[in-house]
Amino acid sequence: MPHQNPRKLTGRDVVTSLTLIGGLPWRGLQQVRVHWLLDLVKPGTGRYGIDEVRQWNFETWNEPDHHDFDTLNITVPGYLNYFWASRRGLRAADDRLRLGGPGGSCRPPHFSTLCWALLRHAAPQLDFLSFHRKGEQEVRSILSAEVQTLRELRARFPGVERLPVFNDEADPEKGWWRARPWRADVTYAAMIASNIIRHQLWRTATGNKYHYSLLSNDNAFLNYHPHYFQQRTLFARFQMNRTSDKHSEFVLKPSFSVMALLAQLGSRQLKFAAKHMPSSLYVLPSIGDQDRSLTVLLSRGDSAEEPRPDTSVHLHINNITMPTGQQWYYTVYTMDNRLTSPYQVWARQGRPVFPDRTQLEEMRQAQGLRRVGPPLPLLSSRLSVKLRLPLPSVTLVHVCGTGDQPGPITGLRVQPVTRGEVLIVWDDRLVDTRCILTYEVFFRAENVTDEKFRRINPLDTIFNLFQWSPDTPGKSSK
Repeated sequence: MPHQNPRKLTGRDVVTSLTLIGGLPWRGLQQVRVHWLLDLVKPGTGRYGIDEVRQWNFETWNEPDHHDFDTLNITVPGYLNYFWASRRGLRAADDRLRLGGPGGSCRPPHFSTLCWALLRHAAPQLDFLSFHRKGEQEVRSILSAEVQTLRELRARFPGVERLPVFNDEADPEKGWWRARPWRADVTYAAMIASNIIRHQLWRTATGNKYHYSLLSNDNAFLNYHPHYFQQRTLFARFQMNRTSDKHSEFVLKPSFSVMALLAQLGSRQLKFAAKHMPSSLYVLPSIGDQDRSLTVLLSRGDSAEEPRPDTSVHLHINNITMPTGQQWYYTVYTMDNRLTSPYQVWARQGRPVFPDRTQLEEMRQAQGLRRVGPPLPLLSSRLSVKLRLPLPSVTLVHVCGTGDQPGPITGLRVQPVTRGEVLIVWDDRLVDTRCILTYEVFFRAENVTDEKFRRINPLDTIFNLFQWSPDTPGKSSK
């Protein structure tokens, strides 16, 4: 079992999936839950430094009342002893390391005994309060279930009202392994975005009186045959089990790509008004990058319901401040099942178990986001855009100003995938603007006379990653 073998954390496919997560722009995913972090405290501080490890959230045993203790029989006293030992161990490493819990569903009568025991005996010693609330193939019920749980916990256990609140498994459905068609395409991506928008609007409307601090999806699993796209995962993994050159190929699912749109949001939420809000549509406007980037996120879809006809939305943005010396542009990014569904491409290919490079490239041409036309100049302080919103879909209207040249990328890394194929990733922490049209990846062969650099990523991208093989179509030289 993975809890008994921490070396699995450094397995090739795990490393690749974490590398891909690191390729999201603007640190689009900032927390990865790992069930072996306590064994990583000392190596973590040595490798990353104590300042980095202080940003980690250490949590008690995942879902303790489900009794998945790797064959151990844990009683209430034993569980409490485990908590206090964990706390002492973390404090011995550094007294500013954070430990929270109970990290469970905490649902009476069968899934609450250890949750209640921890909160009864140790609530004042927790650094955050964590629990899990999921939907029933939808996300509408998650927020109301969280509020009910928080009210109950505050009534039962004095002291928890001061704690930051985490729902670190706010998934649309329990059971990551269940194969669902909606988990394969943009339906799932829209549910993720809609759930986040609902929570952010609620936090603002209530003044965040519950100290809600983190919402996370429990979807960093690796799928297994024959469910390449349909499980609760971020990627479709194809294990190419040839006699020689065994490796895995990863394709980005919409559930991963939507995080790139969310990463474009600014740090300050803006107000909006709607004359008529179409069914299952959620809107979140924001501004960031020192007021140089304005975004409006529109997510249509909050359940596994069947697709419905497209709806049209007229979006009006007023009072856009454009400082002198900057050229301002706007563009629209979208995700829907017509343009950005690798799953549908795979299905049309006959659902190959071992797709060849041509089939993989065809799937990757459909992954990620689509920019609807070229960026257009903003001619006044008011912008009106007519949008077509399928169900499901996620759309981002991005208005931004260009000034000085962006900062450089850093941390360029090339990770071998298989013979003649590499995964290229980079870091954007110094780029200092979200007003990015694309990253261009150029290649020139060594020791070839008169070889010129040529662009090898055929599609424009705002991701900090690109996977290349000799069969990848490139663009002409520049």
